[in-house]
Amino acid sequence: MKANIFISTLILLFISSLSKAQYNLPEIDWQDSSAYAKYQSEVLHCIDWAYNTPVTSLKNARKSVNTFLGQWIAGSPDVNATFIGDVLKCNDNNLSYIFLYGWTKYTITSGDKDQMRGALQGIDMMISFYDANATALGKNKQIKKLKAWKAKGKLEKHIQKNF
Repeated sequence: MKANIFISTLILLFISSLSKAQYNLPEIDWQDSSAYAKYQSEVLHCIDWAYNTPVTSLKNARKSVNTFLGQWIAGSPDVNATFIGDVLKCNDNNLSYIFLYGWTKYTITSGDKDQMRGALQGIDMMISFYDANATALGKNKQIKKLKAWKAKGKLEKHIQKNF
């Protein structure tokens, strides 16, 4: 019994140290537009972490990552991601952030700044994130609509109305 408690404590300490190590986010001079490009790999790492980490775990780390990514996206001269009405209707900050992250990841990895394709990638990531976290996020009528439009091949036509 004591051995199990000791091993459990060691595992928890190890996991805790890993999660703290992952969130030593860089300090960026947000006023220097040339500084943003240097941090694209860190941004991609943070996006992958936010997408792959369950919404119910590491909430403080998620807040830090969301703040960092939000500032980076808002100031980056290379990314023009913005909220669209169909995303805001989801009424969930986690989904809104993931939408922006999907759009941002697409722009960084492809070099394509097309708003429609970026928005569609953001929606795809948001739907996938919702599916993985549906129990924690609860039912969402807007996600259901987006999924239905996508299944019918009408998502792109519908999203065009947002631009």
